[in-house]
Amino acid sequence: MRQARAREEEVRLEVEKRVKFKGTARIRLEQLYFPWKDGKELNEKNVNRLKAIFQQHGCRRLKVQHHVPAVIGERQLNDAIATAGISPRTLVSPPTVDGYPELVFPSRLECLHGRHRVQAGKEFLPTGDKWWTVDLYLTGRELKTCLIEEYSNEEKLGEGEIYRKIRQYHFQRNLSFENRWWARLTPHGRKNLKSLLHRRELTAGFDMLLDITGVWGAMKVSTLYKMIAMRCKEEILCYLDHIRTFFHKLFNGNQAALQKVNEFTVKALELTAPGNSTSDAKTLRSQIRGG
Repeated sequence: MRQARAREEEVRLEVEKRVKFKGTARIRLEQLYFPWKDGKELNEKNVNRLKAIFQQHGCRRLKVQHHVPAVIGERQLNDAIATAGISPRTLVSPPTVDGYPELVFPSRLECLHGRHRVQAGKEFLPTGDKWWTVDLYLTGRELKTCLIEEYSNEEKLGEGEIYRKIRQYHFQRNLSFENRWWARLTPHGRKNLKSLLHRRELTAGFDMLLDITGVWGAMKVSTLYKMIAMRCKEEILCYLDHIRTFFHKLFNGNQAALQKVNEFTVKALELTAPGNSTSDAKTLRSQIRGG
């Protein structure tokens, strides 16, 4: 039953993906926009690794696996095609000896992944050659989620992020994507998480932190059994509430700001007391001003 439902959904999404795929184009890097992704900082080590690869082997932007997917409105796409003086069929045709056609848009395109390779391209490529190969899809919420999740399967994410995704899709009643994230846990991790979810008060305590994306980096689902075995429910709930209260007060409950709290920010604040320590306040102020 579950396999049949999964196959039905897979076929439906694949059909939608093919219908909404409108082709591939060469887009200037400054037109590519990556929304703030779950409070994650750009990984400079990864950017430098990619630049080293470009230096040694060249920046290969035409391979399908190197393409960046982006979502776009149909009118916006049609206007760009008309401005370029090409046919829509050109975008879905194999590249010529000159590569893919170039499109220019009046506003930036929302890209779904590939932020590090694009940043590496910005830093590595010469001024006249700053473009990337982009696969264009018409905007669609479910398809957009599917494309993001496809890439997420290639990333190595922490257990806390996996927990956050499981709960996020649980509350959205999206069983399919919830199950995809369950599958990323080890059998031991799944057992531990099920044990936590059977304890409603503890689960509610953790769920109160879902809107603060940066606090999940240190969570270990695989060691939840140790926390449960302590039998200190009230103390644990008190501490979880303290974390939530601290960050909500810090940002006056501003949800947009809370979504931008990343792991770097949380680590910078750990073991500091800027309200009582002039030294801590000075250090943190310096880090904020330095970006």
